[in-house]
Amino acid sequence: MPSIFLRRPALAAIAFVLLALAVATAPGGAFADDPVKLPKPRPAASPVKPVSADKTATGLDTSAAKADPKVELPPPPANPKPYGYGRIIVLRGLGNIFSRGMDKMAKEMTAYGLPVQLANHSRWHEFADQIIADYKAKKPVEPVILIGHSLGADASLVMANWLAHNGIKVRLVVAFDGVADILPITNPTVEVINYYKPTAGYGKKVVAAPNFKGTLVNINMSDRHDIDHLNIDKMEGVQNEVILKVLDIMKKKPPTVTAKN
Repeated sequence: MPSIFLRRPALAAIAFVLLALAVATAPGGAFADDPVKLPKPRPAASPVKPVSADKTATGLDTSAAKADPKVELPPPPANPKPYGYGRIIVLRGLGNIFSRGMDKMAKEMTAYGLPVQLANHSRWHEFADQIIADYKAKKPVEPVILIGHSLGADASLVMANWLAHNGIKVRLVVAFDGVADILPITNPTVEVINYYKPTAGYGKKVVAAPNFKGTLVNINMSDRHDIDHLNIDKMEGVQNEVILKVLDIMKKKPPTVTAKN
């Protein structure tokens, strides 16, 4: 009898997950929009032949596993001044349930006055359309920074390609453990940092198109047995490292927009 009680928490957790999936995947459920929808028409440059995983192309750096660094953030200002330029889009994954590391990062970046928008991955096209419209209206949208976990990581990469197709540079994409075989990154000058742990169905390596001239770093976390798909976005040291990078990028005010109508 005691062993049954000891197993009850684990059984309850499994039952909860199965119930959530059953409800969410039903018609009209919370996850009904989960597949990352590609834009139509697709960028003319896609699909393209990806760079082979065993080769190094210009700007492509496949790195070894990286431990969670001990990085601390400086205290945010008491009254942060709005930047007035730039777009930072943070995208959650499945049904807004399992990507709470994205919420924490967005909250901390907001404390510094950064222009952060947090949403489910299914809204990427909505954000992209707004950025494109603002760019054409000569509003200061750059630098564009995209951060996502799981399906949000997939959507961030697709969004970067789509923005490039519409003439907009993306400064940085940070992906946490994407789940789909996304088209190769075609945004020619973007910097991509991909934290992933390859397992069955999760942890996809990002590949670059032949025209890629930016920086692509795939950070394989396979030697970290404490990390899985559900907590890879919650590594505090990595979160802080990303936030510091975003702060550094946002220090440099972009030049006046000269978009073509």
